[in-house]
Amino acid sequence: MLARAHARAPILAHRHSPKTLNRSTATARRATTRGRRVVCSASDAEPAGETIVTSSVSGGSPGDDPLANFRDGDLLLLRLDGSEEAKLATKLASKPLLDREWFFEVVGATSAQLSQTTPNVPETNEAFEEKNETVGRSLVGLCRGVAAFLTWSAKDGEIRIVPVAKKRDVGERTPTNDSYERCSPRLAEREWVKASFPSWHALLSDLESTGEYPRDPRSVFRSIDRSSIARVEKVTDYDALRSTVRADPSYWRDGAPAGFVETDPKRQATNNAGELLALLEGHRGVVMTQLWAGWEDSDSQQPVDAPFALRALRECADDARVAIVPASVPGMPARKGLTAIISAAESPFLEQAKHLASFGAQAALVAGSPYYQYLVGRILGYKEANIDAHVRSRGGRLTAPVVREAEKDLEALSESHGGSLPWREATSGSDRVAASGFFFLDAKTDASLEKSEKSGKRGGKRGGKKKKTSTVKSVADAESMFGGRGKKKK
Repeated sequence: MLARAHARAPILAHRHSPKTLNRSTATARRATTRGRRVVCSASDAEPAGETIVTSSVSGGSPGDDPLANFRDGDLLLLRLDGSEEAKLATKLASKPLLDREWFFEVVGATSAQLSQTTPNVPETNEAFEEKNETVGRSLVGLCRGVAAFLTWSAKDGEIRIVPVAKKRDVGERTPTNDSYERCSPRLAEREWVKASFPSWHALLSDLESTGEYPRDPRSVFRSIDRSSIARVEKVTDYDALRSTVRADPSYWRDGAPAGFVETDPKRQATNNAGELLALLEGHRGVVMTQLWAGWEDSDSQQPVDAPFALRALRECADDARVAIVPASVPGMPARKGLTAIISAAESPFLEQAKHLASFGAQAALVAGSPYYQYLVGRILGYKEANIDAHVRSRGGRLTAPVVREAEKDLEALSESHGGSLPWREATSGSDRVAASGFFFLDAKTDASLEKSEKSGKRGGKRGGKKKKTSTVKSVADAESMFGGRGKKKK
């Protein structure tokens, strides 16, 4: 249990300053592979080396469809032509790492999956293909949190990205509203989100009603011309990421060592998903993921917009052995900040997750006192050397009394002290995608609904500690209370 508050406050500090403890859950700006080779399958795995591109295709001339070999779960990097990249280079240098590249997560193709997932849908969207002069498949995917088609023109050889949005929103080149209904996540309408993430579902409905999220495609794609994509590179895929996490989870499990700063957007793109996969594979007992960061600029991506993050969250929602506990910034509505604390649904991990929620721990806010920095780091399973390095980087010091008090409080949470990892055998991954098509769609028999009805543990209400009341009225007040806003990471 918690002892005197004055011994530990402030609890949190804004995580826009460089962080060294947790690489992933705040703003999707940290690494995924720390120099590890990105491979297509487990059989291709090699010892640590440089991140590589597994394949690359170029547009520019008619011929065979260069997008034909990409599949659901592939992560692509869209390369602009030289003149466009040169224009954007200076502007992008001041942006967060994830905003410096155009990543496209493939979720399917119009010719293959639409007819399987949506009744009475033709084999291809002929009107869309005729309007955009495309043949064969148009890839459906997510780019910076926005659903889009990646198309290739047989007439001029151009590769284009076209938002999947309501026709009235983005002009005549946009696919029909029917395409929007079929190919957009539309999270506020999904039963699996409502069942497993009720607080997030309510927030998403609110944000959609005000036009704040999902973001306007015109805003997202304003800096990229649809005809300026010179080539498409495959960076990795979801199964490859899972295989890498399964083979060596240390990067996603141990926390960041002293002085670590990621500089490669390709390596950090899937870090959020990597930590969630480490949990799903049994190598983490508790993970925090920021579902909404209300302090981010309107033109910035949300943490869940990072590649594979939403896909991994869906897998967590479908897993009967995983618990999801919501946590808001103390004293403030969810739109100011909302975190999902995701854990193994067993002791001591579930009790630890509920404890984090009891004082409003946020994935994108750094603990502001050595006690809470140590407590959060221990619950998240980081190495003590990395926790100590994090505390020192924030100007603090771990004293023997602080460590003893935190350990005493951790022991009081559950009779199962410590918990052993891995807490489960390696998984084979979710088979829901094969049954239902695009991963964000509701399954015909929704496992998350069944799990919610049986266990009653969604939302973290049962058995958790009551949240303390707070006089905090705004994010600015919270930042002042928790240690102040840091400088943005360049």
